[in-house]
Amino acid sequence: MKTPDNVEGLWDDLDNIQSQMRIGIDALPPSQVKKVMNRLMEVAQPLVGKMRTAYPEAIDAFENQIAHMDTQMEQARQNITKAKENLANAPPAAEIRKNLVPLAGALPSGLSLQFADEMRDRYVPPAPDPALDDGPGAAWQDWSIS
Repeated sequence: MKTPDNVEGLWDDLDNIQSQMRIGIDALPPSQVKKVMNRLMEVAQPLVGKMRTAYPEAIDAFENQIAHMDTQMEQARQNITKAKENLANAPPAAEIRKNLVPLAGALPSGLSLQFADEMRDRYVPPAPDPALDDGPGAAWQDWSIS
């Protein structure tokens, strides 16, 4: 974003243009156009005053945001560089797979059954007892998983 070289001069030019327009509007005969132009000047005059004070604040906010984005971009570049280094130093995929999970042939024969039994014991509720009657006190059995 290019900022003007002389911002105060820009606001002064806007004030001069508004004064010249005011002279031209006053010279108009009474009409609907004159009313609209007067209303436009009533609205525009305070806006220029607000812009004169808000412009430096906006420029400061933009510059702060740009500096923050530059910092984030630099951090992202560093992270990408670090990731590329880590990827370059990583062992081959076959070695990673070998170290993560033991081969199925190396597992003891009953290990998967042992795991299934452990999961069943831990998470599946016991089956309802058929010896208990189905009265109102045994309604919990209707919610069990069998």
